[in-house]
Formats: sequence, C-alpha cells, structure tokens
Amino acid sequence: MRGGEALDLIKAWGTGHPGGIATIHAGSALGALPRVEQLILEVAVNPPRALIAEAVNVVIHIAGRGRKRRVES
Repeated sequence: MRGGEALDLIKAWGTGHPGGIATIHAGSALGALPRVEQLILEVAVNPPRALIAEAVNVVIHIAGRGRKRRVES
C-alpha cells in the first residue's frame, strides 16, 4: 500500500472474499495499522477503523539491517 488506494484495498477485503495480501512500510507490526489509517487519510476524513480491524487478520513485520532480513512479529 502506498497511498489512498489503501482504502480501496480495505474495502475489497471487507467484502467477504477470503484471502488477501499487501505490503506496507512501517517501523513495526504495531505501527502498521496506524500507517494504514494515515494512508487512508489521504482520501478520507475519517479512517474506517472498524473496517480495518475486521479486514486485517495478521501483520508480519520483517526487519532489515544491511543485507539481513528477519521476521520480528
């Protein structure tokens, strides 16, 4: 997700179709959902928190230091 299309993606995930995957740049797994809200604010006044909470089931954070990558959460 890079911008306002985050809202379209969350809406699509909320339609009842199973499965979906996306990448987002955030500092941590905990920071990913506020980052989704921030991206949605580019196109909407109030981010739909309930829809985000319903649509996102898992967040995996991959940390990178130099050439190494590891799953942190």
